[in-house]
Amino acid sequence: MKEEIIAMLIGRQDYLSGEEISKKIGVTRTAVWKHIKELEREGYKFEAHPKRGYKLMAYPDVPAYYLLKPFLKTRFMGRTGEYHNLIGSTNDRAKELAVMGVPEGFLVSANGQTTGRGRLGRSWASPVGQGLYFSIILYPNLPPVELPKLTLLAGLALGQAVENLGVEAKIKWPNDLLIKGKKVAGILTEMSAEAERTIFAVVGVGINIEPLNERESFSYPATFLKEHVAIVSRLKLLASFLGYFEEQYELFKKGEFARILKEYEKRLAFRGEEVKIISGSHEYSGRLSGLADDGALIIQDGFTTRRFAAGEISLRRKEEKDVFSH
Repeated sequence: MKEEIIAMLIGRQDYLSGEEISKKIGVTRTAVWKHIKELEREGYKFEAHPKRGYKLMAYPDVPAYYLLKPFLKTRFMGRTGEYHNLIGSTNDRAKELAVMGVPEGFLVSANGQTTGRGRLGRSWASPVGQGLYFSIILYPNLPPVELPKLTLLAGLALGQAVENLGVEAKIKWPNDLLIKGKKVAGILTEMSAEAERTIFAVVGVGINIEPLNERESFSYPATFLKEHVAIVSRLKLLASFLGYFEEQYELFKKGEFARILKEYEKRLAFRGEEVKIISGSHEYSGRLSGLADDGALIIQDGFTTRRFAAGEISLRRKEEKDVFSH
């Protein structure tokens, strides 16, 4: 009910009467007044006029889909959604909703997660109010073998959104975003498929914005956006990502992955450097020379060229540790 009231008021320059609100959502004017008071306690600010109604003057910077309206320029990404102050995992909830058949581009976002995770089962610290945590539901009409490319699309969109803040970002293939060599964000893509048919895909993103208390315990050097930018609006950053991601997704569906890959490679971390690939108990070293046409990683070791597809593998600089918790 409160979400519906906010959706009606956000972006309006004029007042909306309590009577009109009550008719649209099917409650009494007294109920509307009570919901307004509850919203005020949550940090929303209204201007109330006895004859003209209510005007939304300010609202908290929480990544709720119904607050995105003034910033969103997408056709379908983030136009529908579900917001939680605290949830176990946005990816887990998104998978539940995908089974129910919610619209493509449905956004599941949260102010915090209790069981956030990244690739290879690693935990992702997601304290309330300290970052940006969300998942997008997609129904790509593509074979499952093509879906790892969604992680690359999301990585590029995330890099572009962070660059809009005036910060140079690099993408550590396939799913991490780095600022000055430290991890600021990660992507987890999951899917449901059978044989050659994709049922749905979920792309989850976690971004560190505020300093994290747990930061000292990370084996991989971590950073946060406010270490590099004084002011960060989670709503504007989310809207920016959704805009770029929708653009990449539409190109991808049209078969223009090469265009996306060209932009991705401009931001590829460790290119030309000595790196190592860890795959289970095996380790391979060499120079990162770039990406193949399908997005696979190309490592050159003397006269030997190795190709690695995204999966149960990890990319490191040669001198980095092998154990990472974030």
